[in-house]
Amino acid sequence: MLRRALLVAILVLPLVAASAKAGLIEVDINFQPAGSPVPAGYLPDSGAAFGDRGNGFSYGWNVTTGDTRDRGAHPDQRYDTLNHMQRSGDRTWEIALPASEYRVHLVMGDPSYTDSLNSAALEGLSLTDPDGQDNFDEYLADVFVTDGRLTLAPAAGSSNAKVAFIEVTQIPEPATLSLLGLGLLALARRRRR
Repeated sequence: MLRRALLVAILVLPLVAASAKAGLIEVDINFQPAGSPVPAGYLPDSGAAFGDRGNGFSYGWNVTTGDTRDRGAHPDQRYDTLNHMQRSGDRTWEIALPASEYRVHLVMGDPSYTDSLNSAALEGLSLTDPDGQDNFDEYLADVFVTDGRLTLAPAAGSSNAKVAFIEVTQIPEPATLSLLGLGLLALARRRRR
């Protein structure tokens, strides 16, 4: 009886986890000029103020910025384009997301210049430039969105910060999957009696 319940759990839980993952939010944004080619799988951000982009997401800057660049210096378009976050004063970028936990891969920098300290505040979490002025800094962080917007801004100590791209993936709530598994086990056990 217990063996059968475990077999059901082993067979069903991966399917449930896959279907739960299918409903999770995954969005990749490339910061670039409006006329530049968009990398496959990414949505462009060309420096517009926060608003509905007509692609299922609302995102943008606290003010419209014309500080995007396409350097033509790197073979990977994601690393070749950027938006200045401090060129004309500190700029804040946000994307509307439901309250949840998210894994964020953030790449900051410039393929042509090493004149930046790319420290950032990501949803209140301080990401400090680990190695000083160089071309790129990459961060991986898990953050909680509680106010409906994921917020990215220059952090204290940053200088001439530039953002290249951001990848945001919603993290499934482990308690939900655990409860589902326990429920399936209880159901299998009850049916057996």
